[in-house]
Amino acid sequence: MCEVNMNYEFNNELEIQTGEPFTGEKLVKLKQFLSLQDLSYDNQIQYSCNLIDENYSIIGTGSLDQNVLKCIAIDEKYQGQGLLSKVMTNLTWKAFVNNQNHLFLYTKPANEKMFSDFGFYEIAKTEDVLLMENLKHGIKEYVGEIKEKTQQKFKNMNQKQVLQGAIIMNCNPFTLGHQYLIEKSASMCDILHIFVVSNDVSMFSQTARFKLVYEGTKELSNVILHETKDYLISPATFPTYFIKDKARGEEINCKLDIEIFRRYIIEALNIKKRFVGTEPNCRLTAFYNQQLKKYLNKCDVELVEIERVKRNGVAISASMVRKNMEENKLEEIKSLVPPSTYQYIIEEFYSTTN
Repeated sequence: MCEVNMNYEFNNELEIQTGEPFTGEKLVKLKQFLSLQDLSYDNQIQYSCNLIDENYSIIGTGSLDQNVLKCIAIDEKYQGQGLLSKVMTNLTWKAFVNNQNHLFLYTKPANEKMFSDFGFYEIAKTEDVLLMENLKHGIKEYVGEIKEKTQQKFKNMNQKQVLQGAIIMNCNPFTLGHQYLIEKSASMCDILHIFVVSNDVSMFSQTARFKLVYEGTKELSNVILHETKDYLISPATFPTYFIKDKARGEEINCKLDIEIFRRYIIEALNIKKRFVGTEPNCRLTAFYNQQLKKYLNKCDVELVEIERVKRNGVAISASMVRKNMEENKLEEIKSLVPPSTYQYIIEEFYSTTN
């Protein structure tokens, strides 16, 4: 009986194939390869690189979504031969070309050592997922910035003795519903931290959304605004491409989000309340709120759900505003947003000079 050697070596004919992103047959082959590695293709991908052997087969791959590395895999038969280094070098080069210097990756906790060797550092992890970045003290510096900003604004308050709360919101755009949630929340604590999601994939840019929240809350003296930057994650964008049990993806996302919030934000700002609006329409957000309540209780943080403000019996939402914008219903829009938001919409979307 002869012994079969299942290890393979690549030769000098290895080709690096790139796509921004791949389409057609190349995309089909990439999806098939990822499936063999127990991964699924993430539709948010903007760039991919494949390692192709002399038989025109994919033996390694990796992808980029803005500054997030994802869908990285090497065929098991070729592992340990430096192919991962080729993938990581190509992805980081492409990211730097795109002026993305602060990089993140989501992976399985078992891969921590492997990616640590490429200069990535743990931010937070659960039993299912690990979030890493390529700055050794990145998140600690971010937390230090928001802590210093808070101390500067509330110099006369003892940060450890006052009741502090937090809201994380996207505000795409800022509505009367958001304003009501903030006003009610601010009345229930001494300092209210508003974290405005920084991910720039919304109809309204991050800069615009932050400005509109500021304009709509500047009369509230106990409110302070922060950018989330890349650290407080959104349920809609969290990549679960490496989670076999897709039904658990939402819970896994929530647990990592809470772990980051618990490990860094709660401790740094002494948060005791996190506020959310009730969610009658979106199943994902409603589920997310349920999971928040479950896990925050373990951190001695109260989740406070505030009844959504309604118009004609329907909860006001940013999606309602966007729908009315599509249909050019200006009077409807005006009834759903603060004057500053309405003025911005008119100037940016309806002005004849634009």
